[in-house]
Amino acid sequence: MTTDRTVLLRRGGCSVLIAAGPAQPWCVVHWGSDLGDLDDQAQAAVVAVTARPVPPSSLDRAVRVGLVPEAARGWTGRPGLSGHPAGAAPAPAPLLRPAGCDVALDTPTATCHLHSSDDQLEVRLTSTVELGPEGVVRVRHELVNRGERAYVVDALLPCLPLAGPATEVLDLTGRWCRERSPQRRLLHQGAWVRDSRLAARPHRPRRDPADGGRHAGFRVRPRRGVGHARRVEWRPHRLGGAAANRRGSARRRRAARAK
Repeated sequence: MTTDRTVLLRRGGCSVLIAAGPAQPWCVVHWGSDLGDLDDQAQAAVVAVTARPVPPSSLDRAVRVGLVPEAARGWTGRPGLSGHPAGAAPAPAPLLRPAGCDVALDTPTATCHLHSSDDQLEVRLTSTVELGPEGVVRVRHELVNRGERAYVVDALLPCLPLAGPATEVLDLTGRWCRERSPQRRLLHQGAWVRDSRLAARPHRPRRDPADGGRHAGFRVRPRRGVGHARRVEWRPHRLGGAAANRRGSARRRRAARAK
């Protein structure tokens, strides 16, 4: 179920289809219900039919937003990787090019390691995507400096696309006797971000957001939409939220950043 440029993970009634190309970064094409046992030709067809059109006043070629959103590829929101060589002048925006993948499909958890590199900045990124038997997706990044000079990482943010018409964000707020009070807001154009620097487990509840259709409620019922939730496990500095770009596609990002 893999080719040189596509990877299909299937577990727990869910599928994750990942693709890359000569001018495209590693990106999640599908994340949701099971697509079935697709051959290479069918996987390529899914990638083709989900390609975005080129809107007016935009780049000449449509580029999918990768697991690490990059300003160098036209992403106008918060970049996935921010950093610079230590003691050097401001470096150009990273441009990560696919450099192969390693896939393990014969284990209870389907796993793929996606490699990318930027030869100019001399960094190599390995993105690990896991799909557990319960259908939960786990994403983590590892950035390796291959140059002689230290590389300062300001942020490294994983990003996953929201499947379907995500219109509302739900998270929990409050303190002490009012812990876990739900609050909802519509997902408008732009970004909505929750930022926390509490390293230890605080008295305040976790505020990891969930995204879904409007008025989906706490229980997803038939014909009432689909909800997506995220949780950040490594959290000296936790940053997460949701964003809708100007082309109208919503993206959810879960992130951890340390300084």
